[in-house]
Amino acid sequence: AIVKPTREDDDLIRFMAKFIRDVPEVEPTPTPTTSLPTRRLHYIEPSAVFNDHYARFELRLSQVAYAAGFGVQHHVPASNNPAHILDLLGRLLSDTPPDEPILLVPRRFGSENSTEARAKSLVGQYANRHIIFIDQEPPHSIRKLPNVSYVGPDNWLIGSLAALALAAHRSSASRGAFRVLTVEGPGGQRRRDGFVDTAKLEPLRLENLKPVKIEDLDRFDTSVFVRGLVRDRERKLVNGFFTGNDETAASFVDAIEDSGHGGVIVGCDGTREMRQLVMRSGTSLIDTVLTYAAEQAQETVRIASANYVGGMQRYRRPRLERYRYVAQKLIEETEELRNWWPSDSRDWNDQICGPTSR
Repeated sequence: AIVKPTREDDDLIRFMAKFIRDVPEVEPTPTPTTSLPTRRLHYIEPSAVFNDHYARFELRLSQVAYAAGFGVQHHVPASNNPAHILDLLGRLLSDTPPDEPILLVPRRFGSENSTEARAKSLVGQYANRHIIFIDQEPPHSIRKLPNVSYVGPDNWLIGSLAALALAAHRSSASRGAFRVLTVEGPGGQRRRDGFVDTAKLEPLRLENLKPVKIEDLDRFDTSVFVRGLVRDRERKLVNGFFTGNDETAASFVDAIEDSGHGGVIVGCDGTREMRQLVMRSGTSLIDTVLTYAAEQAQETVRIASANYVGGMQRYRRPRLERYRYVAQKLIEETEELRNWWPSDSRDWNDQICGPTSR
């Protein structure tokens, strides 16, 4: 017998159809060119803590790499300490075939912890190895080495966009002083710099407090840290927060809404959870910066597949989920921002942006 759908069934079908339409489209996985991978991409995992942005990157990387004839081999350092990451990089450089690229995130490869010189020396010793840094730009002294490539967002632009989102919200919601605070994760200096450089411009009228640094933590431990930070900062009447990733932004949303603090948050990475939350009325999350993890993975494999070793710089232009058009208007109206931002609207370019003094 044929069972006719009930009214409740019709409602469910309409609801699911709407949900499917709202899911962002993902390019289909390319058809594999070989039955088995013939080469490997060596991927040094950036963190032992779950991060939805990196999880999406890794999933897409495996799919696209397999289609290009690569297998992805994951390597986990002893800890998130940059010295341990460099120890692992050194072993891979000496023990793996020279035609197999190595991917890693250069977290905290800076002069402040003496790792920049060691990383530069190590990478320079293996001029025939293609090393691809992803997601966070390495220091300039490493980035200019001929066997080094970078694929990922321009992180200065991410911080700049976060400041523009808070300025757009401030214009519509507040006439008094608007105090902002950036929470910097491991290796997040350029995001912090972009935020600070932009927030201090006269048209934005944002009062920037001293940035706070946070280590890699799972969401529970981050929540404990953030709740303490929100309570401590209440006396200073912080109006807006910028977090270096959406995992931290989620903890801020919970802490601020539970405390009745009244501040607002801009996250980063554009995870599905945060993109949906941005569009919900009454939330303290006003925006998130999209960094396009899947596209980064596809571009990484394209660079790894090319017949050369290093020398490619590919910067993905980030965008805001909610305030993108208001932000563009602020850029066009502010001379410093016009000079700092890319002059064209292409998604990918090979020129780093921001103040020339960086």
